[in-house]
Amino acid sequence: MLKNQHTYHSLFKSVGVVSLCSLLITPRYLIAAEFEAVEGQYIVKRSPYCASISSPSAANVLDVFPSIGAELWQMEAYTVNSLSTDSCIEYVEPNYIIRLDNTPNDPDFNQLWGLDKISATTAWDIRTESSIIIAVIDTGIDYTHPDLAANMWVNQGEIPNNGIDDDGNGYIDDIYGYDFANGDGEPLDDHFHGTHCAGTIAAIGNNGTGVVGVNWSAKIMALKFFKLDSFGRPSGKISDAISAIEYATSMGAKITSNSWGGGPESQALSDAIQFAQQKGALFIAAAGNKSVNTDRYSHYPSGYDLSNIISVAATDQYDALSEFSNYGATSVDLGAPGTDIYSTVPNGSYGTLSGTSMATPHVAGLAGLLWSHNPSWTYRKVRDKILSSVEPLSSLAGKTVSGGRLNAYKALADGTTPPPQPPGDGKVEAHIEPTTITGSAPFTVYLDGRTSVGQIIQYKWEASIEEMYDCPLWYSSHGDRNKRNH
Repeated sequence: MLKNQHTYHSLFKSVGVVSLCSLLITPRYLIAAEFEAVEGQYIVKRSPYCASISSPSAANVLDVFPSIGAELWQMEAYTVNSLSTDSCIEYVEPNYIIRLDNTPNDPDFNQLWGLDKISATTAWDIRTESSIIIAVIDTGIDYTHPDLAANMWVNQGEIPNNGIDDDGNGYIDDIYGYDFANGDGEPLDDHFHGTHCAGTIAAIGNNGTGVVGVNWSAKIMALKFFKLDSFGRPSGKISDAISAIEYATSMGAKITSNSWGGGPESQALSDAIQFAQQKGALFIAAAGNKSVNTDRYSHYPSGYDLSNIISVAATDQYDALSEFSNYGATSVDLGAPGTDIYSTVPNGSYGTLSGTSMATPHVAGLAGLLWSHNPSWTYRKVRDKILSSVEPLSSLAGKTVSGGRLNAYKALADGTTPPPQPPGDGKVEAHIEPTTITGSAPFTVYLDGRTSVGQIIQYKWEASIEEMYDCPLWYSSHGDRNKRNH
């Protein structure tokens, strides 16, 4: 189903976030006045039907985007005005600033409910690793994190820290990716957002450390275009996002995870995503955290009408649409877990965040598993399979294109015989016979949690003491410390 389409008009904005050029240019697309932009910077695309022309003498070319045939110019408002009658200019738009949606943080909550909800545990009986490069375009990644380091993509054509562009791709020392916000080869996360998303995609599995991602092993490319402003808020420029998409596509990433958005419609950004589409890459995008219907109030980049975009809403532990999540029957494709998601954060730590930002990497992770399991598939086949294999939910009916929540096992199975399951609801209960113990506390009871059916991913303890006096209970780290012990 096609996403909502719009009529585009072209309006030039002069500087910053305050003033708007009074000149109305030939209608093409809408640029809203209330959005932030970098003062004096504009993305300019020349018409492919004109002979080569040079930039005006009053404009400086700051960057070039070969994938979309556009450039980043520094110029004053009067120069922008002069371009209005130039038939060789296809469009000019401000270099918009994008900010991350706010996400609440609850560091004491440590439960990977999302993986269980999307049936990742049964999907892992089919496949656990991805050979596909997945680029996380965000605030960077703590690629030294013990639960991520071994799963980072490494540019084999580059020699670390020699100050030379060894592979000739235009970037120096880009070992794990690139930092477009600061213009260097160290895309380390100075926030936490990107590292958290990366952990959901591919925190190392079966290593006895921390958490696990949808992929136990993978190749995660770190692309940073957000940096902290003077108030400590992450902000990024459209021009840097375009560069990140170009880099990911040219360096072999088949999937990009994009947990950001909310800026105005940008033809240049749409062109960059379309370039990725032409190269056969998926663009997984967060639907946004404003609790609005994006069929009526568009959200970008998730709302561009491009076949390689998967727009992701957030769901909670009860399979309800998260209260903050955007939705749209024609503009949002599916839901995925996005409330209270526990994952990696910088400095070897872990924490919980909520948002469509957290839902998006669940989908990106599954896309990696699915594509690796079916390497001959196109991006369309991967996308269609993800959307056709969702778990139908009444909470998402009429609010997403698919009407359902991500289901990893159904997407991967495709005729595979389901693994044996425990009887009943899938829970295995161990009952302990009463034991009389004499002596002073403390004492220890050991339980054997092994099972011959499936894989145990979570333990929950329940106990009671039939005595009149107070006797507190203490549990080892294998217990579920998120619930009150009885």
